[in-house]
Amino acid sequence: MNILNRLKRTLVTVLLLSLLAGSFSLSCPALGELNRTAEEQSIAQIPEGAELASVFSDFENYTEKSMAQWHVPGMAVAVVRGDEVIYLHCFGNKTRNGTDPITPNTIFQIGSTTKAFTAALVAMMADEGKLQWEDRVVDHLPEFQLYDPWVTREFMVKDLLVHDSGLPPFACDDITTLGYGRKKEMLSLRYVEPIRSFRSGHDYNNAMLLWAGRLVESKTGQTWEKSLHDKIFVPLGMENSSSDMESFLKAKDAASLHRLKDNKVRNLEIINLPMDWQYMDWIYVLGPAGGINSNIIDMSKWLRLQMSNGSLHDKQLISEQNMRYMHTPQTVVYGDAKLYSSLGWLYEEYEPYPLVWHSGGSFGHRSMVAFMPDAKLGIVVLSNSAVGVPEILSYWFFDRYFGKPAKDYSNESMIEALRMEELADAFKPKRPDPPDPALPLERYVGNYSSEVYGYINITAEEKENRLLATMGPRRLLNFLYPWNRDMFFAHIPEFMNKTGFAAFRLDPNGNPESVEMTLFIEGEYGRRAEFKRLN
Repeated sequence: MNILNRLKRTLVTVLLLSLLAGSFSLSCPALGELNRTAEEQSIAQIPEGAELASVFSDFENYTEKSMAQWHVPGMAVAVVRGDEVIYLHCFGNKTRNGTDPITPNTIFQIGSTTKAFTAALVAMMADEGKLQWEDRVVDHLPEFQLYDPWVTREFMVKDLLVHDSGLPPFACDDITTLGYGRKKEMLSLRYVEPIRSFRSGHDYNNAMLLWAGRLVESKTGQTWEKSLHDKIFVPLGMENSSSDMESFLKAKDAASLHRLKDNKVRNLEIINLPMDWQYMDWIYVLGPAGGINSNIIDMSKWLRLQMSNGSLHDKQLISEQNMRYMHTPQTVVYGDAKLYSSLGWLYEEYEPYPLVWHSGGSFGHRSMVAFMPDAKLGIVVLSNSAVGVPEILSYWFFDRYFGKPAKDYSNESMIEALRMEELADAFKPKRPDPPDPALPLERYVGNYSSEVYGYINITAEEKENRLLATMGPRRLLNFLYPWNRDMFFAHIPEFMNKTGFAAFRLDPNGNPESVEMTLFIEGEYGRRAEFKRLN
């Protein structure tokens, strides 16, 4: 399976990809049994001296090629072997068409690679005897509630971190898009119907990490942000890392935000997002799932902690047992890709050694943290563009380091992305010719509500022959244009030019009684929201 498919099927991602058991957990041996023996490990030759220098020279050439192909303005990369940073290099500039170079101190949003930090905080609570992984969440947080009472009762602490809830991918994330806070997203999960049985598969979910963060708060008496700072950032010496939007905006050395214009690879063009873009707060509201800001120096310290089984600077921050447990496979993600979710991580049966990794994405940055526990080798890639080049480079590096045949992941991913766009274009809905007329626009006007997504107000703009749906506390503007009868084409220019559809349902008297609308982030996975008319 090529890299793009793996990431699309895993994330959001991933993250964007991205991202991350009891009765239906994967039955598997312990992590040590899955790992290779010392004799088998010796088969993979470790490059040194001139050979290692050649690896990094080739890596730099491939990085520059991939950045040019995907129009990535800048990146920072660190490679850790054992407890030593053996490579640290910065590429390009902070801003597209700019001249201010990326430095080792440049701050990036690391997105869903934050999830592993939240898992680590939970592990610390386990080390302190304040909880166990198999504890029921409701025994610690009585307010925790899902749609199914049995699932609510049986949901374990570890389930908060492995994406096995049975809920739709990214469930409730658009609550935050609309401008609601963390609490609203957490409590709205109780109204979301599952799409599969509990623990029967992997569906990426950010909101469960909010509950994991709340669990930490209940045990420490501090906010998740404060615990993150005191228990991880300070002991590791991550002096330039933070978890709030204000710190990112005030950073003197921060990478700008970039994304694909109209989310299209064909005629690829990268555009800047303003540093004060109103939707940037999304990842900070979802803090425990994706809200950390960091740089390549600090993230290399985090990687060293992972590869040293929880110890750094001669201090055991997390027990070896719980470090290994967080990296251990829990639930099958995709069997054909030999990919499993762990606690805040993904576990992949890769060659020559298993790979533990997670990627992350904000609206304008992307990151990858990956390591091979058996080889004590890892890489961090931070990027100031939302495209998946950090994942591409990570896989290419491991292949080159261990002498595997060269594979142009960047070009393969570009070809696949173009193919997927062509396929999507072929299946785009076609407006009937001629279309059936809508009702007079004033008939659709009114206030509508959803248990999950709150209130919206629909007004008519007769001159433009359209409806205007004003949504949530942020007052997001969704323009609805007649498409066919009671179906409207939706366009949200201020939120990445998103498009979709809105379908009104009529009562027996022919009056609109509800509207079902394509969502924004969740809409990428086919999610829609129904708003019932109030007046």
